[in-house]
Amino acid sequence: MTVTPLIRHYLSIKEQYPDSLVLYQVGDFYELFFEDAQQAAHALGIALTARGTAFDKPIPLCGVPVHTLDHHLAKLIAAKFRVVIVEQLTAPQPGKLVERGVTRVLTPGTLVDTPFLKSTHASYCAALSVSERSYALVLVELLTGEVRVVVDARVDDRLIEAEVARYAPDEILIASAAREPLFDRLERQGYVVTRSVHDSSSATKEWLAQWPDTLRGLVERSAVLQEAVASLVAYLAHHQPTALSVCTRVQLASPESILIMDRATQENLDLAACGDLLDVTKTAMGARLLRKWLAAPLCDAAALRERHDALEQGIGRPLLREELQKVLAEIGDLERVVGRIALKRAVSDDYRTLVHALQQHTVLTATATALFGIQTECDIALDTLCTDLTQSINLERGAERLIAPGYDDELDRLRELVDSGVAHIVALEDAEQRRTTIPSLKIRYHQTYGYAIEVPKSQAILVPDRYHKLQELANRWRFTTDELRSLEYAMNSAHDAAREREKMLFEQIAERVYSERTVLRRYASQCAYYDTLQSLAHVAHRSGYVRPTFHESSDIRIAEGRHPLVSAQLRTAFVPNDTRLIDTESLLIITGPNMGGKSTYLKQVALICIFAQMGSFVPARSAQLPLIDRIFTRIGASDNIAEGKSTFYVEMEETALICRHATRKSLVILDEVGRGTSSYDGLAIAQAVVEYIHDQVHARCLFATHYHELAERVATGRGIACYHAASREMGNEIVFLHTIVPGIARGSYGIDVARKAQLPPALVERAQKLLQEERVRDVVPARVEQMSADLPHPSHPVVDLVRAIALDDITPREAHDILRRMAALLQDTR
Repeated sequence: MTVTPLIRHYLSIKEQYPDSLVLYQVGDFYELFFEDAQQAAHALGIALTARGTAFDKPIPLCGVPVHTLDHHLAKLIAAKFRVVIVEQLTAPQPGKLVERGVTRVLTPGTLVDTPFLKSTHASYCAALSVSERSYALVLVELLTGEVRVVVDARVDDRLIEAEVARYAPDEILIASAAREPLFDRLERQGYVVTRSVHDSSSATKEWLAQWPDTLRGLVERSAVLQEAVASLVAYLAHHQPTALSVCTRVQLASPESILIMDRATQENLDLAACGDLLDVTKTAMGARLLRKWLAAPLCDAAALRERHDALEQGIGRPLLREELQKVLAEIGDLERVVGRIALKRAVSDDYRTLVHALQQHTVLTATATALFGIQTECDIALDTLCTDLTQSINLERGAERLIAPGYDDELDRLRELVDSGVAHIVALEDAEQRRTTIPSLKIRYHQTYGYAIEVPKSQAILVPDRYHKLQELANRWRFTTDELRSLEYAMNSAHDAAREREKMLFEQIAERVYSERTVLRRYASQCAYYDTLQSLAHVAHRSGYVRPTFHESSDIRIAEGRHPLVSAQLRTAFVPNDTRLIDTESLLIITGPNMGGKSTYLKQVALICIFAQMGSFVPARSAQLPLIDRIFTRIGASDNIAEGKSTFYVEMEETALICRHATRKSLVILDEVGRGTSSYDGLAIAQAVVEYIHDQVHARCLFATHYHELAERVATGRGIACYHAASREMGNEIVFLHTIVPGIARGSYGIDVARKAQLPPALVERAQKLLQEERVRDVVPARVEQMSADLPHPSHPVVDLVRAIALDDITPREAHDILRRMAALLQDTR
């Protein structure tokens, strides 16, 4: 079946990009056809129509105007579509087919344009390969040129998910067919997952040739890493080929050098909200770096000492810190500007941002050096580049002319001709109004006819013979003259020449900037680093954070620790708590009432450790900490309906991960383990977990529970201690003190919490009565057994009385009467 040449060309491009929406320029619209049109119409909320036929069927069609492209692209990208832009490369001419070609390919992991990116979050494209013995994760951040390589022999789906969650890539390329359930789960978690082909061409070798020798050797020794790298190369070569030449800053992210946090831990501890709390950065690149530090805390004492030293200097110098903030606010998102320059995708405003950033270079370096005590010298290359660009770039944002006046004599001459031509047009209009005695005569520019003289139709009789008619409209006519044509030709010639001259000059400037991309990237990294430090220093000063100290033992000693988020909201109302996890008390069983502050306390200990290892000061009076290798938390209830997993099953999965992968250098936070099943099963599991972590894993652990029996059972073990959230009874009310103190709580006070939550009074009263009856059922048999053992004669009247009690039918009042009778009988037999 025949199709038109346009549709044939469209289908040929679609064949190259089968997983993408193809937006095909046809005049003033970008059109989508067939299934692409159906998907786009639904996603964009625009009309779906049909035009012509192909394969004996109408062709579904929808389109968006050229001038609204970015608006609609943003919607498609947000909906996680991949998009290919096909543009007209030649002007339409009668009898000739317009030449078209792919000008942009947009996928979630390869975006570089500002409207499609989150300013405060890094954008990664990742390739994941998994074998039976190891896995490899290779991540590329296009706009920084950074490549991160993760290789780990611990092939556990949950740990792989944790590493993926740490970076939250915008797109994950799956480079292996193994472990399909893992990839399906990543897709359900919201990641864009792409099944990628491998690349065995020379492109992989060329890219690896830019890597450090040690990492190149690692690739050669690891088949799983080879697979991930080859997959990433193939994808980038097809979608963003320039990335391979600029993404050369390769770093091995060793699992041993970074604090491991599984995905549940990252969510349970509200790390995203903590990032917002710590973020008073003045640039988007500083905000991104701060979140990278928070997502990947260090296990390197020397690197942490460097960050803490800088913060300590900066906290005590608020005036210098304010000066640095003002300078940073003038710099903008230099990191992504330089990234687009390196990819040769920069627009005119990127260069203007670059100039403003370079103008701050000297004062930024001097201020940061004075504030943080970091010895950084000004880079002469940057100052030279700044001078060159200040002279050559028109710094007025949004200006049509890119080159500054006075930079090039020839360009200035051509522009003068264009400008004088406009003045001549105005003068000609005035002259023609006087010559023809038509005061409403206007000379206007039209896309089709160029400059034309417009005369109202009612006054066309006054038009002289030297006017040549161009077009007759309903209420006006358009004319031209030989003089106007001559003037327009001169203006167009000057305008075209000026445009070509400006294009040539701008390309020279762009190439000059491109040649300095390495030093520019270094400057952008410094700016982000200074911004992150000043933000952490500002928060520490404002919130009273202190510098943590690290030691070689596993002891965690925190004095007056605070939860960073809760204390920021409550301010002076927050009750701080001490924490002491030492060899003789390495595992704490924490009981206490609901609403008593147990969960807040658990989370604050973990967050203080994370803040310390990201390089921040911490919310406490003092903190003496070890370098923790991993933090695990099991908090809250969640199910996984998609996989048919109940809340209890998910709880057991997360607990299993902890038991398998925690070490003696880890911190484990467990809250209400075993509560999703029967009391007897749950208590048995909880006790077994406590014993396993204490006896086998030897990790520092906080274990919160409502199983008060558990505290009584395991408290005798060396290294296990019991603490509880204190409360006080005041009349009929329970006051929660939010203080963690030694001992076992007397109860959970669930009914008191229900009363505070304003459940109906009758319901609360009924619950109180049922609780009393339950206590009688539990207590009386135990008391009977104890009394029977103490009595000299099994036929004692008290024994007979107890045996006669109908435990299932007795009321609280009847029980009280029986106790009186028992007391009287015992008195009589003395």
